Amino acid sequence: MTQKSYDCMLQEDYAKKTYQQYWYYGVVPIRRYYQQQGIGMYTSESINDCVAWFRERYKQSNVYPEKFKAVRKIAAIMERIAAGEPYQWQSLTPWYIVNPSPAYHSLLEDYAEQKRKNGCKETTVRGTKPIIKHFLMYAVFFRYESVRNITLTDVISYIPKLAESYQHIGDALSILRGRLWNLSL
Repeated sequence: MTQKSYDCMLQEDYAKKTYQQYWYYGVVPIRRYYQQQGIGMYTSESINDCVAWFRERYKQSNVYPEKFKAVRKIAAIMERIAAGEPYQWQSLTPWYIVNPSPAYHSLLEDYAEQKRKNGCKETTVRGTKPIIKHFLMYAVFFRYESVRNITLTDVISYIPKLAESYQHIGDALSILRGRLWNLSL
């Protein structure tokens, strides 16, 4: 299953380094977990246990964020394959957020469509969308009715959460700066 999931990743237009990260940070750790647990076959329960195991180590700062993200991504692809669903690229909702609202999805898609209309390539939209999604999920989590209601104090308290998820925080902040304040939730 891990090989099939990785083969799906190979369909994407990523840099060689990205493929290597998914292999070494996603496929290899999952295989190692299964081997250490004595699990021979994939089940939905076993992959959920695997992701939960990595999540606990991530929360304890024993697993790097990149590894945890790669494990989650490969696990999500494995679940799609097991369910008989075709592979389709999608960003993952942050692990600590459950059930985003339809209004949130609509807002995110409107943002993506606006970027496309402004001439951004699909790869650029796909690259910025997870960062915007992360920020919007933060706003939804704190029940903001509009992004305009977010204060400077709120933004400052968001930065550590952003840093947990994005290695290049400056790049993420530059994407967020000045682009969201006209949106309303």
